[in-house]
Amino acid sequence: MLGNSYHLHFRPGVDVIAALGGLHRFMGWDGPILTDSGGFQVFSLRHTILRADDDGVTFRSVYDGEAASFTPESVAQIQAQLGSDIAMCLDAVPPADAPREALEDAVRLTTLWAARQRSAERAAGQLVFGIAQGGTDVELRTRSIEEITGLDFDGYALGGLAIGEDRDLMFETVGWAAPLLPADRARYFMGIGDPQGVLEVIPGQAGSTSRTPAMRATRRRCKRAAAALPARASRAPTFATSSTSRNCSATAC
Repeated sequence: MLGNSYHLHFRPGVDVIAALGGLHRFMGWDGPILTDSGGFQVFSLRHTILRADDDGVTFRSVYDGEAASFTPESVAQIQAQLGSDIAMCLDAVPPADAPREALEDAVRLTTLWAARQRSAERAAGQLVFGIAQGGTDVELRTRSIEEITGLDFDGYALGGLAIGEDRDLMFETVGWAAPLLPADRARYFMGIGDPQGVLEVIPGQAGSTSRTPAMRATRRRCKRAAAALPARASRAPTFATSSTSRNCSATAC
């Protein structure tokens, strides 16, 4: 289950959720919960950004128009109060058509913010995942992975993909970038939202040699979901962690 830290910060508010015992009790959900950082909103709500610099990002709230600052430290505190099992680092997500200079600055900011969040206080037992940026640029993506993995997080994610770039190029990038991540840590591809795409990036598919019972079970579930899609053509499918969800409002995601 994924929780959106940006939106939960505003509605109903992290203090409310914390007072009710955290996200698990708030939702009545005993399974794992991952919370994002607001980094995706750097991309999806970029038209509301008032300032983005080394300190963090200041948004104009989509709810009341007031300025709201997100820093690595404040994001860590928000996710600690939410009590998620996995907290994602604040990262800078440029659009797919961003020039190389913007990609390079996103890599720099993502590493800077990750280093600060790595040392910030977290909830008891909470894992923190670092995110690599760099778009489909081989040199920048490789640099970002080296910098983020050097900070020794509990797990790692490939971010800044599945946001409008060529689909084949996206899969090609995942194909060479994923093996650069530590094999002994969890790996998370952020943004993929369709069953066939999920199958493409699961280890054991698309050329990978890693095959485990859990992965095989996941592939079976995804294949069943993919097979069911034509019968549901009258309803646009929505996948909770997807930046490509067609039901995602352009002004409030």
